[in-house]
Amino acid sequence: MSAPDKITTAIQHLASILPLRQNLESLDADARKIYHAIQQQYFTGGRAPTLAELKAVSPQAADALLTLADKDMVVTNAEGEVTGAYPFSSEPRISRIEINGHTVHAMCALDALAPSAMAHCKSRVVSRCAVTQAAIIIELDDQKILNADETRDLFVGINWQAARSTGSCATSLCTEMLYLKGEAVALQWLAENPAGREIFTLPEAVQFSAGFFAN
Repeated sequence: MSAPDKITTAIQHLASILPLRQNLESLDADARKIYHAIQQQYFTGGRAPTLAELKAVSPQAADALLTLADKDMVVTNAEGEVTGAYPFSSEPRISRIEINGHTVHAMCALDALAPSAMAHCKSRVVSRCAVTQAAIIIELDDQKILNADETRDLFVGINWQAARSTGSCATSLCTEMLYLKGEAVALQWLAENPAGREIFTLPEAVQFSAGFFAN
């Protein structure tokens, strides 16, 4: 399979599991307004807005959040506060994104690559290899990898079989979208379950992430 075909197929596969774009189009005006407010606050403030802040955006914020959570577009806690909205997480995760002077966690390795393309700005991803625990730093400007030489041997692995038909993607598939440092490490990880796993070079993963979240 050629690289463009591989990426297109991967985007379609992920969209069948987490149909963010389709769900966004199905929202009513209040829910859409709340969703955009959440995303904006992550980008500009490095955190999710509080429920009180969202009620200032729309009096129907609580109901809108229930809808967004039901569609797995956001993650909320028992108090109804937002704790995540793909690609961002307010809870500690392996990968962090430094963007607009703030640091925020990413849902997963693939999600960490998305904000730079979504906002057409620079970002810095700090993470580690899931197998060797080697430190990983990725510097991006939109879809351009600024430290390409240092990340030439970096791969993103996805265990598609981690997806579940119910529940949040944040606690299933996202936990097995990870960085793999070194071709030998990546190929060994893939060989453990070639039918259910897939690996992407970093440039492929950047295209994949942008295609899913930004394009």
